[in-house]
Amino acid sequence: MKRIAVLLLLFVSQFTFAQDKVAVFDMDGTLISEEPAYAMAIFAKEYGQNQIETVNDLVNELKALTKNPRYDKMLKSFMKTDPIKVYPQMMDVVDSLKAEGYKLVICTGSEVRFAKAVNKKYFNNKFDVVIGSEFRAEKLKPTNSSINDKEGKIDNLKSNGITPTIVYGNSHGDFPMMKWVGNGVLVIHDDKASGEYDKPEQYIKECNELGFKTIKISDWNLSENPSWKTK
Repeated sequence: MKRIAVLLLLFVSQFTFAQDKVAVFDMDGTLISEEPAYAMAIFAKEYGQNQIETVNDLVNELKALTKNPRYDKMLKSFMKTDPIKVYPQMMDVVDSLKAEGYKLVICTGSEVRFAKAVNKKYFNNKFDVVIGSEFRAEKLKPTNSSINDKEGKIDNLKSNGITPTIVYGNSHGDFPMMKWVGNGVLVIHDDKASGEYDKPEQYIKECNELGFKTIKISDWNLSENPSWKTK
């Protein structure tokens, strides 16, 4: 835990906080595993009625599921099967930030009620705010996108009155948030023992060009000047 606290201070010590400290996390691939598939996709395949082969298929199935009056019961049943793998290293980060007085936010492409259920079961409601995609058409305003991704994440953070201090993500879909804030951390879950796949090298290259940090989970236990401790 001490190593995590030192790491976090290295990430944020160069910033002066004139307001509340806010850490925003992507969820899938950052806090929880995307293998063998997104948790939301596994849920949709288990409870949906149609075959899912494309992103559009997934969105359409989620639209149908979220209209089902039994949706919340489906979520409870799904969570009871304990289908989600949480990255313990990232929970160390979350706990350290919480102890330092950060407000914690999940900003994810997963459906918002699904993400809130994950926060409750797996994160013990440590996150103060959960922002996700909204697939129920009656809940959408004409100017809002239903998918919480890329620039849409910024719009939804702004609409919730949230200006992050630091952003943690694992893919290019999180880069707009990182660029907006100017303080991003790319989380790379490529430990072969865990079965995670390598992240595209261009993500790391772009992080270096933008001055963002990277956390490589397979190097997490290195104690002597690991590369992710320096710019």
